[in-house]
Amino acid sequence: MNAAKRASQGRTGALDLVGRVFTDRRMASAFIRFAGVGVVASLIHGLALNFLVLGGGLHPTLANAGAFLGAFSISYVGHYYFSFRSSQGHVAAALKFFIAALVGLALNTLVFAVTVNLLQLHYMIAFAAVIIILPPVMFWVSRKFVFAPGA
Repeated sequence: MNAAKRASQGRTGALDLVGRVFTDRRMASAFIRFAGVGVVASLIHGLALNFLVLGGGLHPTLANAGAFLGAFSISYVGHYYFSFRSSQGHVAAALKFFIAALVGLALNTLVFAVTVNLLQLHYMIAFAAVIIILPPVMFWVSRKFVFAPGA
């Protein structure tokens, strides 16, 4: 067995998934679809965030939580039907997606709280950090937990 093959067999978890995104056509296709749904959900999230901060006068951290939850249904439907083409029942899939979204919301809120409250940077910098950090994490969670084949 050559060194490259041994190295590729030794990868596990998230690293294996990342490697497969670049080598497995089906995985790459799922990631591209995931990213497309994510872009739409992020645009809705960003628009709602600005509306709640600028139009509603809410604190950015609180407004972010509301905007995140507003994009939840777009994400679920898009990932269920388009990204992962799930055949699970909606009750089970939606419950798992909701749990994953809560984890995402917690990470999202943590990034916002640190960036806006602690570092005192503009809330859109926090939003940019979130859209860079969260998608790979959520793709892995969605692929392995929420919409896993045979789940």
